[in-house]
Amino acid sequence: WSTFLFGESNTPIDFERYYTFIANTSVIYRPQQQYMLKGRKKIILGSSYPTFKLTYKKGIPGIANSEVKFDHLEFSAYQRLPNTKLGTSNWHFTAGSFLKKQDLRFIEYKYFRGSDQYFFVSPLNHFQLLGQTLATPNAYYRGALMHHFNGFFMDKVPLLNKLQLELLAGFAFGGIPDQDFK
Repeated sequence: WSTFLFGESNTPIDFERYYTFIANTSVIYRPQQQYMLKGRKKIILGSSYPTFKLTYKKGIPGIANSEVKFDHLEFSAYQRLPNTKLGTSNWHFTAGSFLKKQDLRFIEYKYFRGSDQYFFVSPLNHFQLLGQTLATPNAYYRGALMHHFNGFFMDKVPLLNKLQLELLAGFAFGGIPDQDFK
């Protein structure tokens, strides 16, 4: 049934069993983050600016029989824009690269998941029209915008508004420069 569901382009690839020990650290910066103190608790209220995230992953050999040795750096920026009469928008941008890849296995590559033919997916996280799954051990980038209309159109159509359907629009873009993919 998997061939019927996923097609021939998503054939699994055999790989040798191996062990990994990967250290992962992230730094998140929210400019002008607002918060309030309630007793000894700090409650985050958010910011009107995007959130920036820098993530560093290192495959360390020798610890717990780990066999990988690589460095990966990824930068992201994302934001949920304030509600308007027309709805709510979210955007997300990510770019990254493997800095060192002395012993980088195929399973550790950066993946862009292929499209599901029968299900819709969020354009913030996946590509709707990508086709086959792509993987790269090199530089990449991707971005997306999704807008929820929050009933602006659907609530105005008699009888259709009883179904509580939502209308949303979005787009995504991505690229892998060494594979000449855009």
